[in-house]
Amino acid sequence: MAFMTCSFYSKALNSHTNMNVIIPEDINGGEYPVLYLLHGYSGDFNSWARSTSLPRYAEEYKLAVIMPDCNNSFYNDFPGIENGYRYWTFVSVELIEVTRALFKLSRKYEDTFVAGLSMGGFGAFKCALNRPDLFSVAGSLSGALDLVNLFAGTEDMKNEIKMVAGGVDAIKGSANDLFAAAERTARLRQKPRLYQFCGTDDFLFEGNVRFRDFVQDLGYNLTYEESPGGHEWALWDVYIKRFIDTLGLEPGMIRRI
Repeated sequence: MAFMTCSFYSKALNSHTNMNVIIPEDINGGEYPVLYLLHGYSGDFNSWARSTSLPRYAEEYKLAVIMPDCNNSFYNDFPGIENGYRYWTFVSVELIEVTRALFKLSRKYEDTFVAGLSMGGFGAFKCALNRPDLFSVAGSLSGALDLVNLFAGTEDMKNEIKMVAGGVDAIKGSANDLFAAAERTARLRQKPRLYQFCGTDDFLFEGNVRFRDFVQDLGYNLTYEESPGGHEWALWDVYIKRFIDTLGLEPGMIRRI
């Protein structure tokens, strides 16, 4: 297994950025199924590898994992900024193109996955529900899935949300409104399969329950799990493995060219 940190120039961000990449060992050649794994608020591209046993899980299933650095962007193109800070464009378009050019990744829909925790759980579902042509399975661990209710009435992050997304009112009905995105995508023939986990003591639990009920009513194929606990790595280490277990990959298998 190779674990590497890559630095490259991003046109969408108008700057150099970093990502951690896991490429399992394969002596015969092949194309790897790939998981784009997103960090949470105040995290970075090191968070998953530093705080979980992710490299071991990836090696078991011969799964490539791409962990980009997206700052506290909520995976959004910052409004009003014409040159750079286009994190949505970066994660949903440019990152896919760059990593497929650099590494031997499968380009098949059924082999392309996205997941994340907290802000990254929001980002993962945002990717899958707005790019259902690209991601076949998405996983959210303790995701910030209901941004409108999360930020409505709060003063702590008012200026930051305005900078990142244009404010709470601008979120409603947009790609950042996962309820609206789920409703739009529900009409399509091809919908992503969803995996959702949240601790019952997590401050995001109520929003997760609202989202769970909403997408179940829309007929999505949703696997939902919960357990006692809060917003913590001890849970995310367990449930990222459970998410990977649901992908339908056979341990040790590689997609042959």
